[in-house]
Amino acid sequence: MKKLILCIWLIFSFNSSFAQWEVVMDYPDYYFTGIKFMNRDTGFVAGIDIGAFESYGFILKTIDGGENWNMVYQTGPYFVKPYCFSILNDSLMFAGGQDGALYKSIDNGNNWAYYSSLPGLNDIHSIKFLTPEIGFALWSRTTDGGYTWEVMGIHGMTDYSFLNDSTGVLSTGSGSSTQKIKKK
Repeated sequence: MKKLILCIWLIFSFNSSFAQWEVVMDYPDYYFTGIKFMNRDTGFVAGIDIGAFESYGFILKTIDGGENWNMVYQTGPYFVKPYCFSILNDSLMFAGGQDGALYKSIDNGNNWAYYSSLPGLNDIHSIKFLTPEIGFALWSRTTDGGYTWEVMGIHGMTDYSFLNDSTGVLSTGSGSSTQKIKKK
């Protein structure tokens, strides 16, 4: 009897651990590429509308913790699409995208604009700004807020984590290495 009670308890506790997720937005024609929340209520998702004959990129915003989403930016057909975000504060944020595209918002993410492009035509799947001037994406660094970019000589960077504004650790896809970088 004790074994039966234990088995029933395990089954119910196992099943309840998966019941914590709820689908709040289901659009089969949307392919989501990145998501970032700046607090518990306000967040952004980047994606591509793949259902249209001419694919569009977009950025959606929520102000109620993901219950409702509104389109705040849409690219033209066949334009480069946004993929990921770096949020510096309540007003300044960046989005990295297809073919090295950089998008910028200066009004809490309500309006976005294509801002600049990184050297080469590689997709940005991770971007990190430490200050309004200093940022990292792919193997490049900016010191003027993303207006211009310089190649750092480290190829294949996939993600970054910074201890402070001068020291960070990055991971690379080439050789699966982790390297420490310091601000010059």
